[in-house]
Amino acid sequence: MLLPLFDPLADLNQEKIGKKLAPLLEHSYDGFVNHVESFRDRKITVPKEERTKKLYQGDIWTGKEATDLG
Repeated sequence: MLLPLFDPLADLNQEKIGKKLAPLLEHSYDGFVNHVESFRDRKITVPKEERTKKLYQGDIWTGKEATDLG
């Protein structure tokens, strides 16, 4: 039986939803970071130890900013 996460009539609280979605989001995030690191590592100008804080937060950049970041 599927958990009706998005059913407005389901008896779920935010904590239960968070417990179900957190692993999914973490897996997606890790996949995104690994993909970027695999394909753009040499082009990225931000040091590896600063990338999580500066690059992988869902920010939006102009084309020039993105190019400058690699």
